[in-house]
Amino acid sequence: MTRRYSEKETAIFAGVMELMRRGEDLYAIKAADIAAAAGIGKGTLYNYFASKEEIILQTLIYNLHTELERVTAQVNEAGTFIEKCRIALAFVESGERNRNSIIRYIFLGNAGEDAQALVLEGMQAIRKEKERLADCFSRTVACGAQEGLFAPCADLAYISQVFISALMGFAQCICQEAGHSSEDEVERYRQNACRMIVKALQ
Repeated sequence: MTRRYSEKETAIFAGVMELMRRGEDLYAIKAADIAAAAGIGKGTLYNYFASKEEIILQTLIYNLHTELERVTAQVNEAGTFIEKCRIALAFVESGERNRNSIIRYIFLGNAGEDAQALVLEGMQAIRKEKERLADCFSRTVACGAQEGLFAPCADLAYISQVFISALMGFAQCICQEAGHSSEDEVERYRQNACRMIVKALQ
């Protein structure tokens, strides 16, 4: 994320995230709701953003960046391959429980013409985050190879596909259960995802 945000902009993002935490529907919230949650006047919003849709999109991009920055740092600092995988799974699990994801908002709902006009900007931001993830996956695989779990692998595209497949499979299991699975079942899904990654890289 090359853009630097002002204190007011991050306050606006925090306001949107607070509305999301309360379970508010992003399609239904008004600019006045965002301003109130951010603790600023409604007119101030438009000193920084052209529309409510831009506010929401920029909030989701900002949140995606900060969360991935946090998670990749945790993965890089974790000791073992399995510990690194479990941190990534925890990130996916928390994201799956949040129905207001950037992908869902832009592509799976009727976000409106203003939001659709911002898709290109959103996709450019997502591409940069994918590069960060690919590097994180590569470092994780290098750790697993050092532990003797599998041979070193230099095919970055394959590595990314392996991890994304396992993480998406895990997310699908969580989504299907929709809060009905016990912690033991969720743990089984985590273990299965880790086994899938190791097997695919052997």
